[in-house]
Amino acid sequence: MKQVPGNYCFAEETLPHTWTPIYFGETSDLSECFDYHHKMDCIRQNGATHMHTHISSEDKEVRCLEETDLINKWKPLCND
Repeated sequence: MKQVPGNYCFAEETLPHTWTPIYFGETSDLSECFDYHHKMDCIRQNGATHMHTHISSEDKEVRCLEETDLINKWKPLCND
């Protein structure tokens, strides 16, 4: 499988087609397994039902800037 860089969001569907972000992150490979994510306990405890992804730049700095923008806008519970 081809390695694809991007940003991701664990979210809870609060109404049909309406999600509340719980955690935003970035990765060099969206196909990696997230079962052992360092925030998975928080993500599960706060009711994540979906994971959304966005293909992004191979440049980590660009992905981190996108992640920071999303965190600042939404202030998700598990991004502390």
